[in-house]
Formats: sequence, C-alpha cells, structure tokens
Amino acid sequence: MHKLFFIYNFYLLCSSLIIFTLISSLTLKLLYSTAYYIILSLIFSIGFTVNYFYSKTLYDSSSVVFNALSIIIYSASFIITGLISGFGINTLIFTPLTLLLRTTLLVSTILFLESTRVLLIQKSLLSAHSAIAVFMTATISSILYTYILEGAPYSFNWLIKYFALLAYNTVLSIIAWHYGLKTQLLNVFCYVLLFQLSPILVIPSSLVIYILPISLQSIFISGLLYTLAKPTSSYKIFLASKPVSKLTSLVLIIFSISLLCSFILGVRFLAITSGSMSPSINIGDIVVSIPVSISNIQPGDIIIFKGPSSLIVHRVLENYNETCYVTKGDANENPDPLWACNDNIIGKVVITIPIIGLPAVYLLNYTGNVITSISLVLTLLSLIYVYHIVREVVVY
Repeated sequence: MHKLFFIYNFYLLCSSLIIFTLISSLTLKLLYSTAYYIILSLIFSIGFTVNYFYSKTLYDSSSVVFNALSIIIYSASFIITGLISGFGINTLIFTPLTLLLRTTLLVSTILFLESTRVLLIQKSLLSAHSAIAVFMTATISSILYTYILEGAPYSFNWLIKYFALLAYNTVLSIIAWHYGLKTQLLNVFCYVLLFQLSPILVIPSSLVIYILPISLQSIFISGLLYTLAKPTSSYKIFLASKPVSKLTSLVLIIFSISLLCSFILGVRFLAITSGSMSPSINIGDIVVSIPVSISNIQPGDIIIFKGPSSLIVHRVLENYNETCYVTKGDANENPDPLWACNDNIIGKVVITIPIIGLPAVYLLNYTGNVITSISLVLTLLSLIYVYHIVREVVVY
C-alpha cells in the first residue's frame, strides 16, 4: 500500500511538472528551442528511472511471433503510403543537433510513457478493470504524445491527429496489458524510427499522409492482436473466440487491403458533390474510375480530370486534338472552358453507385476540405475497428 501511495504521488508530481513545462514552453515561445527538449527529456528520464527500479519484473515478457509480424505491418504501412504519395527527405532531422535533440526527447518520452502505461495496467488498482485501464492509459498517452510530437492544439487537424493517435495508443495499451513492455517498446520504436527519425520517408506535409500509416497500423495490428488472442483460464481477460466475430474481423481486414491495393493500381472512388451531370449522375452518387490511356477515351465516355481547384466528372464531347478533349456536364448548357488533357486525366468512370456517397458530401460541406474529410474518415474507421477489437478481446 505504501508503494502504491508513493507511486501515485510521484506521478501526480511528475504530471504537474510536465504540464508546467508545456505551459511555460508555449508562453515563453520555447516550443522549438533547446530548452524545451532538454527540460522535458530530463523529466521523462527521471520518470523512467523510477519506473524501472519500482518494478523490474515488467520488463521480462516478449512475443517473438507478434514482434516479427508487427515489424512487417509497420514497414508495409509506410511502403503503401509511399507508393501512394511518394517519398521524400525528412526535414525534421536536417541538422545533427536537431537529430540529437529530437532523438533524446523521443526516446525519453517513449521510455517514460510506455513504462508508466505498463505499470498502471499491470501493477495498480486499474489492473482489476482491464477495459478501463486500456482506455484511460490510451487517452492520457495520446494527449501527451500529441503535445510532444505536434505541439499545442491550433486547428481541427490537431484534433484529427489526436484521435488517430488515440486509436494507435489503444492498441499499445492492449499490447502492454497482454505482452508487457518489451513487445510494447519494440512497436513504439518501430513507429518512431519510421515516422519521426528516418531520413527517407513519406513526406508528412499532408494530413492524409500523416494519418494513413497510423490508421493502417492501428487496424492491422489490432487485427493481429485479435487473431493471436486466446482464452486463458488463469486470468479471464479474453473472451472466447466467436466464429462470427472472427469472420467480421477477417472481412474488415480484407476490405481494407482491397481498398489500398485498388488505390495503388489507380482505381478511384469519388463522391459527386454537384448536379452538373444529372440526371445521369446525381449529388451523393459514388463513381468508380479506372486508369485508361488517352487512345481508349471516346466521345460519350465519362471521365474524371483535374480542374483548377477540384476534380471534375464530365462527359467527353469530342477530341480537341491528339492529347486533349472537350467535355461538358450533362446538365450544363455550354462545354467546359478548360479542356481535359492527357496530363490531368485521372481515369474513366466505369461504375456509378447511387446515393451512398451522401454522407461524404455532408462531411465535405462541414469540413470544407477534401484532405481533412478523408483524414477524418480514416481516423474514425481506425477508431471504430480498434473499438471492435477491444470489445472482443477485453472483458468489461
């Protein structure tokens, strides 16, 4: 009891120091200065040291199978994102000093937060309530990771990033609860090395490119956790496997992989937000396009091409020359002022699915930005799927 009293008071003090440091850093505009990195790194290093000496037994467990498969998932998620968006140089580690400061802060942050997560889940009063332990530690860790990695909240995009990290941190809490710190640290360091410290990686300038690998990792690793989970007689922490639930999990994973593969192959799904093609295609319909060579486009075909500020879905009227086409919306009186040429044609529409795109239209009207809408959908899908895994794995 005295140990619990000590450890809880220590974390109360440590949390107060963290909050004070964050506020002072923001107030004094030291967010990207040397002082910010050094102060927080020192606090987190002290916290990890206390965790280590408090309970060394938490550092002995590991899972070779899960570790190997999770490394494959992390690598694959970044390769997929890179194939979609291209790769570039990580400007966050442009100088040796920046690399040293970021590495020190990230390593100390990971060691402290992840050892704290394991400690709270396995050695505190929370250990008797596994679901509460998972969600509480995931929520707190997500806030701190988002502050450390992204800074103070300043826009709706920050909230989207937080929810993406919440899904990922829920997965980490399940790993901490089931496998222990060694497996957990391997997963976190794989993510950080690929996303934060790798000199060649996906350029995280776009919100979608930031969200996509995190969402993929959350979905596939949580699916892996569920696949490997087995009921135990000593700790009734896993539910008995249900064929229907296993099938649901498998279908969701196959569906996610199929969408990614189709996107890489050039297949596009687009929700219609205007009535320029009615009655052939109406607002809220989903059109599916495939890449096509310019020689295979004929008058009467419906194509998707890049406009000045958005993608346009219109019908081809005639060939303007060998590389460009004159297009027009079926509901418009006049042809489009801009031609659809070879370098801006996305593909030819092959399937139209009515109505089901209405939620996407409403979401786009709310966010006002396609990138934000896509990122929000990816984040929510990963959250929903991780919640599904938690329901099946953790006993409430």
